Amino acid sequence: MHRELKLPLTRIFKTVLSYSAMAVLGMLLSSKMIEMLLARSSEPEPLSLLKDSLMILACILLLRLVWQQLLHRDVPRNNLSGYGKKLGRLFSVLATFILIFSAASIIYRVNTAEEIHAARMQAIVDLKIRQISDWLKERESDAELLQTSDIYAELYQHWHTDPGKKTLLLQRLEQFNKIKGFRASSLLDPEGNLLWSSSQLPPHPALQITLQQAIRTQKIQRFGPYLNTLAQPSLDFIAPLNTKDGAAPFIILHSNPANWLFPALENQPVPSQTSDTVLFRQEGDQILFLNQPRFSKAPPLTTRISISKPLLTSRFLSNKSPFNAMLRGRDYRNEKVMGIGRAVPDTDWYLICKMDQSEIYDEIIKDAIWISLAGLLALFMARASYVMLRQQEQLVLAANTRQLQNERLQAVKLFSNIADNSEDAIFAKDMQGRYILINRAASRFVAQSVSDLLGKSDYDIFPPEQAEMLVKTGRIAIENGIVLTQEETLDLPDGQHVFLATKGPLYDEKGKIIGLFGVSRDITERKQAEIVLRESEERFRAIVEQSLAGIYIIHRHRLNYVNPGFARIFAWDDADTLINMGDIGHLISAEDQERVHQLIRLAESGEISDVHFYFTGVRQDHELIDIEFYGRKVDNKGHPALIGLILDITERKSVEQTLTQQSEELRQRNAELERFNAAMVDRELDMIELKRQIKALSHNTTISSDDLSGTTP
Repeated sequence: MHRELKLPLTRIFKTVLSYSAMAVLGMLLSSKMIEMLLARSSEPEPLSLLKDSLMILACILLLRLVWQQLLHRDVPRNNLSGYGKKLGRLFSVLATFILIFSAASIIYRVNTAEEIHAARMQAIVDLKIRQISDWLKERESDAELLQTSDIYAELYQHWHTDPGKKTLLLQRLEQFNKIKGFRASSLLDPEGNLLWSSSQLPPHPALQITLQQAIRTQKIQRFGPYLNTLAQPSLDFIAPLNTKDGAAPFIILHSNPANWLFPALENQPVPSQTSDTVLFRQEGDQILFLNQPRFSKAPPLTTRISISKPLLTSRFLSNKSPFNAMLRGRDYRNEKVMGIGRAVPDTDWYLICKMDQSEIYDEIIKDAIWISLAGLLALFMARASYVMLRQQEQLVLAANTRQLQNERLQAVKLFSNIADNSEDAIFAKDMQGRYILINRAASRFVAQSVSDLLGKSDYDIFPPEQAEMLVKTGRIAIENGIVLTQEETLDLPDGQHVFLATKGPLYDEKGKIIGLFGVSRDITERKQAEIVLRESEERFRAIVEQSLAGIYIIHRHRLNYVNPGFARIFAWDDADTLINMGDIGHLISAEDQERVHQLIRLAESGEISDVHFYFTGVRQDHELIDIEFYGRKVDNKGHPALIGLILDITERKSVEQTLTQQSEELRQRNAELERFNAAMVDRELDMIELKRQIKALSHNTTISSDDLSGTTP
């Protein structure tokens, strides 16, 4: 079916021109971004072609959306559900993607630039170190030529005896300096005393240490660089001569690093406004710059900085960065720089190539601006599409307003039915506190009809004190714009009731507060049950707290609860202190701890249902007591635990030991008494036998006497 345009041609023309301008700008910005991101790619054309194709496709889709916006068409109402939220989420995802892509592009550009400059500085460092090493090896080879030459050693043998050979030696040294490019040379005796110097300068005071090292090793030694008495930089090469007789003298070749070494460091192979190469070494707690930095006016070997200062050289010496890692910090000018450092082989020197961060990031900022503009354009185009689609949604919303109003009326009727059938009191008040809505449950509580309650206030229904409380609570909810939930006790015709009331401000369609709504649930029976339960708990707690036995709850060998009786048994004043200490190990003697822990573990794991044992406890005053332990496994908040009681049986054990001791003593005394009685019985029997024998003997003696008396003449 043909659709007629409802907009004038001028608006259509402006829309098309605006869209065309945005599309062309997007093409240009995207091309610029591809050029920046793929600057090092040898074949960027395929990616550019793919980019242009995607851009054309996006333009076609966007133009189609714009054209649909210009046309009036009916949109089915059932397509509205959730459309706005989905569209908003889609725009959020698209905007997030654009922002992430733009940020990632900028970060990639920053990392790429840093990697390029790091590679350049690394190449410069490698080049400079190789130049320094080659120069030092060349100077040392010159010194080795003197050391290994028999001519110089033979001429020195006649130093004190033949003036002609002495002069010849000095002439050869002067000629050697000119040929090899040394500034001067000196001759020292084996004790290190100066015999001759072409520069007429005394040797450095610290030279003796290096001379001793040369004597020990018989190898070329290097001293410096340092400033001589004329404030000139000097680097000495010490060559001990190979003499056959006596100690070896020394020839010192004085080289001026400013002639070749320092200029070589100043030469930068890559053009840069801030690039600089610094050669330095550590001397105690200070860093000495050996050459003159590019932006420093101080001569070589005069700039010293404390190693404690957070500069780039200090960070390099701290060894906190890996080999060839990019370092960030401040240089001697207090400028932010980035650099790479290396140690010069076979020396105590270090070399750092650095560059100001401002120079590195200046070129990045320009690219970041182009990338940001491309991202903003993409966001603008996405936002424009989102706005047009939202306008279409608003048209659909306007078309469905009447249907929504009808649905609201049906919802009001449904709410009225729900409220009338609810067991909770549901009501609403106006700003003057008069009831404008009340359900049948609320009217039933106050024993009045709904028609009688409408238009009344709380003062017309409840006692003055309770009405004032209700009005005050409603005023707080309205003034603060919050929903309050609290318990309210009211006197009703059938007695006192407790309600759990929820109240909050009532808003109109414009968000203005027009009154107060409330829902009250009768919780009288629940409150009465809570009172009964609380009284029962208080009685149980009183029994537990006043018990002489120690009552406990143990979970994983830690005390979760103990009563005061438990604390008194172990001589603690406060049960909470024991609970906070947790572990029960400090209440058990050392010899019983393993056994007690094992029994408690078995009880908690359910391997044994009840546990009953004895152990030796330790009171707070370290006194040992005898404890009888009863326990049973229970469930404590979803975890296995042990509950039970303990008894202090120290006195009972003492009484039992006393009774046992007295019983043993009584048994011993009974045994002794029995032995004594047995002995007495045996004695009596012996006495009886003795008496019998005496009696028998006496009888026999009488008979014999009679016989004797009868035979007398």
